[in-house]
Amino acid sequence: MRSYLFIGGGKDGLRIPLADEPGAIQLPAGATEKETYVRETLSVGDASIYIYRHESLTPKQVLNLLIESYKAWCVNRPAVAAESFSESEKATNGKAGRLVA
Repeated sequence: MRSYLFIGGGKDGLRIPLADEPGAIQLPAGATEKETYVRETLSVGDASIYIYRHESLTPKQVLNLLIESYKAWCVNRPAVAAESFSESEKATNGKAGRLVA
């Protein structure tokens, strides 16, 4: 069973194991509600992975969420974060311009 990254909705940021790779999946959201996630391929060059995005998000929004999450992760790493930024990034607390796909 493989685990897949879920983006958006109540399962945002979780890796959930699935027995197969459905094109879409509904997961519980509270006592009586369900959320629908759609399978997408995330790729760079010839490397790719499957992710599941909440149905309310566009692929562009998913990419922006991934970028913002990565930037926050970089800024919040203890000790390593301060060493990895250039002087201009340190002056802005590691906040780069917003990248929009």
